[in-house]
Amino acid sequence: MNRLLAIALASMFGQHVVSTVGRNVPPVVAPAILADIGLPAASFGVFIAVLSFASIFFQVGCGAFMSRYGGMRMNQVSLLLLVVGLLVAVPVGFGGEAAALALFALAAVLIGGGGALATPANSHVLGRHAPPRLAPLLFSLKQTGAPLGFMAVGLAGPWLVGMFGWRGACVAFALLCAAGAL
Repeated sequence: MNRLLAIALASMFGQHVVSTVGRNVPPVVAPAILADIGLPAASFGVFIAVLSFASIFFQVGCGAFMSRYGGMRMNQVSLLLLVVGLLVAVPVGFGGEAAALALFALAAVLIGGGGALATPANSHVLGRHAPPRLAPLLFSLKQTGAPLGFMAVGLAGPWLVGMFGWRGACVAFALLCAAGAL
């Protein structure tokens, strides 16, 4: 494996870990959010529905942007959308239930969009460097970043909520996504 391919694989693996973490912060911290602001548990189902719809919309529409700006730039956009989405959720609960729902909807759209762009952008970058005979192995290795991201947010999320509250956990994960974008 040449050096450029190794760098592409390592960076796309890392981006996949971080984007998976950012996209899955809400489900991990949801119990603390719902308890803190008094929303019913069913409202989180609506959050996931909005997030999923936004994911579909962003994935369908990202091809032209990928062609124009490239996979690396779209990876940065992916992580920055996650940053903004996580930070938009932080003031939830300070303006009443209507404001909370509006901020949650906006956060869901941004987080859904950011999470949706990661895989196509990663594939675009890796596809440019992977020789056809190694492509299945390299794409599989890159994709293992997703379960690692799930594991990381699943372990760190509750700990961060316990240490800093759900808002602090969102900020900490937003900082991780910002570092990944850099």
